[in-house]
Amino acid sequence: MKLKLRHIVSLLAMASMFNCSTDVELENTELETNETNSLTSKTPTNYNAGSYFTKPSGLVIRNFTGTTSANLQSLIDANRKNGAIIKIPKKNYSWGEIKLKSKIQLEIEKGTVIKPINNSVRRIFSIGTSGNGARIKDVSIVGIGGKFTVDLSSTANLNKNMAVVKMGRVTNFKISNFNIKDRRSSLASILLNYIPSNSDNTPYPRDGIIDKINQTGAHTGYGLIQGYSANRVLFKNLKCTGGVTLRLETDDKSMKNAVKNGGKSFGMFNIYADKITGIAGICPIMLSPHFTKNGKVNARNITANGCAFAVRVEHGFIEVFDTNKTFALTTAGGQQFRNFIANKISGVPSGTPKFVGNQYKRANGQQWAIRLSDASVNGSFDSYIENQIGILKNGSFQNATFTNVVANYRANNAKLKQAFLKYFPCNQITNKIKRPNDTGMQNGFEFYGPSMGLVFDNTDGSSSDGNYVITVNGSLNGFGSNRIDILHNTPIVCNNPPVGQIDFVSTPGL
Repeated sequence: MKLKLRHIVSLLAMASMFNCSTDVELENTELETNETNSLTSKTPTNYNAGSYFTKPSGLVIRNFTGTTSANLQSLIDANRKNGAIIKIPKKNYSWGEIKLKSKIQLEIEKGTVIKPINNSVRRIFSIGTSGNGARIKDVSIVGIGGKFTVDLSSTANLNKNMAVVKMGRVTNFKISNFNIKDRRSSLASILLNYIPSNSDNTPYPRDGIIDKINQTGAHTGYGLIQGYSANRVLFKNLKCTGGVTLRLETDDKSMKNAVKNGGKSFGMFNIYADKITGIAGICPIMLSPHFTKNGKVNARNITANGCAFAVRVEHGFIEVFDTNKTFALTTAGGQQFRNFIANKISGVPSGTPKFVGNQYKRANGQQWAIRLSDASVNGSFDSYIENQIGILKNGSFQNATFTNVVANYRANNAKLKQAFLKYFPCNQITNKIKRPNDTGMQNGFEFYGPSMGLVFDNTDGSSSDGNYVITVNGSLNGFGSNRIDILHNTPIVCNNPPVGQIDFVSTPGL
């Protein structure tokens, strides 16, 4: 029997007496029909890694004898017609961006260390990141004999926009078997992007597997993987310390601009996630659809070791911004912005809210934004709003059940957002929680403290205003009376958390 999350919270408290869940669910392997213009007929088979990538046969073997990224790029380009297996020997390399071509298989020897040549490098590997030309097909980056390491841990890389892999218009891929040593770089390390293209109606990754990757030192606001758009992808055996291991947050600005007037497929479809672990972070898996109507995420064996939560679920929303930063960043300025937007919306039934929640600050606190209700999105608005959102609606994911989810309690070093603090008793906050003094971020961006619970779920169980239902079957270990799940209707415990009285501390592992 499957129960909605908001009905099983009390039952899960009893489940914490056991080490694991006995719930079993059979997953539906049929392809979703939301996406158009399918390029292949390949069908994933649940969590079977062999169903997602087929290595091309008959490839020649090329041994990489150079040292620089230019040397490697030349070898890739020389084999772009027929492809090749390129064997990269154990060595320490300093590289810029490497652009893979179709049928290129990079096999990197265990113990190899790859660093960016400087902190202006935006990514080490690019796969299908151009909107022009044919899609990239049949590629892989794999550690051979064990894991290699991508090392971004230089102090010069702190808060820099830097990724390990960015992929877009690619079909049939494998990214596997390596470590990432990060220093809070300001992007997820592996990006699955929507790449605007006039020739491709599904310009994002399809048919692939990302597995056996371990990241340390991740930025709290990012993590190991961010999926903006993809279809038929398996994420398996992934571990991340800090941040979010698998962040399915479909909010890319270039994607929004490309799709807001219709005509293109976008979003996450036919996604499988297995053995996803988070350590001392926000959570192992997060869903946040923003403006995107996504398909189903199938997930099992999710483990949080000392994280705030095991699963975080946000409702979809349409945001409207103070595009010209006209309104003062004060309480009065925020109310003026709210009134300004309200006056640009018509056709909303009397008594029906135009907004979901209050106005808030974005762009590192430098710009007002507000979320529109379904009634406003379906109403009428002038060009100020239309230019921002086009025909987009509040996003969602298909309803799903996550099985064998485990949260293991730790008393400190879980990453906490300031919005979480109001759910702790006021008299516990200064004793249990610390704030970092060495992250290079604004004060209040993050805090460190105890694990909170199994789930953070901001949806309300309905199917309007971007809501949907993710059922979590799982258990907790070591929480005792310290469990604090946050649901959409969880009452606030501390109206004015004493943030200014929280002690500073150095970031563990930074």
